[in-house]
Amino acid sequence: MKNTSGSLFSNSIGAGLSDFKKERLKTLLQQGTIVLSPEFDEMLDPILALSRLQSQVRKRNHPSSPTNAAYSGDAGQVLHKKLKTAEIPKERTCMEEPKTAETPKERTEVPMVDDAVLFFLENDSLEFEEMVKKHSDELSATLGHMEKQLEELLDTVRSTYRPMTLIEKQQLRKLIQKLPPKNLDWVVQIIQHGKMAKAQSCDEIFVDLEKEDNKTLWRLYSYVKSVERATALPL
Repeated sequence: MKNTSGSLFSNSIGAGLSDFKKERLKTLLQQGTIVLSPEFDEMLDPILALSRLQSQVRKRNHPSSPTNAAYSGDAGQVLHKKLKTAEIPKERTCMEEPKTAETPKERTEVPMVDDAVLFFLENDSLEFEEMVKKHSDELSATLGHMEKQLEELLDTVRSTYRPMTLIEKQQLRKLIQKLPPKNLDWVVQIIQHGKMAKAQSCDEIFVDLEKEDNKTLWRLYSYVKSVERATALPL
């Protein structure tokens, strides 16, 4: 079956810009990726180290828990929202043409926690747990700040995107419906970003892509494609 998703969503960036400015924008984005990638990579080891420390705390507090052996960094089972997207009308005439990290490849070898940490945990567990919590809070704050800055940058870039066409919205709806259930929570967060929460069932969210703004639509598309790329990575 021929994949038309790529051709449908092509040439999206730089609507209204001259060819020179459009190419300049693409170059700056590529340079930004080169600069930002190492910064995000540097966060991976601290996250894995914190995960190992938290695992040790859990094992000590719940030594007989059957879930500890299978608790490898996941936050456990989450009740995922069921997402319902509205049917988008068929094409109208004269129609002109939107880190757990999921994307990086997971490491298969996890270093053991050293003896000094185990000794500290056994002899002063309360202080150790407080230290782990403080480190977790600091790391979460750092990641939150990085995420906020990145989202602001991406929103600025998306403001230059051309309007998404009717056919593209229909295709986006199909792509969202094919997402694994665990990814639908992120879709809901993207749609509700900056909006007042509406009175809807906590387990079911109704989405009408026709009523979403252009930046949200392209943000949804970017997320769907990132999930596709992560799924395609070799294990």
